[in-house]
Amino acid sequence: MNKKYDVIIIGAGAAGLMSAIEAGKRGKIVFLIDHSTKIAEKIRISGGGRCNFTNLYSNPSNFLSNNKHFCKSAFAKYTQNDFIDLIEKHNIEFFEKKLGQLFCNTSAKEIIDMLVKECIEYNVNIDLETKVTSLSKSENEYIIKTNNYVPVYNAKSKTDIWDVTNCPYNQMGNNLDNPTNLEKCTPSDSKRCDQGGPRPTASREAVESLRKRAAAW
Repeated sequence: MNKKYDVIIIGAGAAGLMSAIEAGKRGKIVFLIDHSTKIAEKIRISGGGRCNFTNLYSNPSNFLSNNKHFCKSAFAKYTQNDFIDLIEKHNIEFFEKKLGQLFCNTSAKEIIDMLVKECIEYNVNIDLETKVTSLSKSENEYIIKTNNYVPVYNAKSKTDIWDVTNCPYNQMGNNLDNPTNLEKCTPSDSKRCDQGGPRPTASREAVESLRKRAAAW
């Protein structure tokens, strides 16, 4: 029997996990696929292992896009302060390194665990060690086949199949195994955060002050 989902997301990295969580919050039945044996390996190695998870001063002018209005729309719906609220909900301690860069006090694994817990809360279905082998269209839905299962996975429209596997660390691979007619998203290259230097711990009061300044930016 085919398994039917409202949204199918290919790639369980930072973008895939956040997309799955937000779709789940909206009551969608979500299926998240990744080729790896572990979730979010790039998060695990980011920020020297502490994950530079956001910047207090992020705003639309910091980003390049073919659509210059896209970031304005994105920030109108979800800001760095929303993510900081999520971090605080899960009692993750963090510090400001410099220029608004925020890092976990202990390990990037805390961010991964937080995202997995959020997926569980919103009933996101996750399959690891799974590659997409084909994508096709029937009369009223799109069908994804993978290397692991006989059943196929259905989405109501192609806009509900999101490939978020664009990766600056090419050696880590991707989730696509010669897929048929699968349109990939190609976001612009990302820049790695500075991983060197000391790690001064900011007080909660200092971070709150910075947050207020960032909100008024």
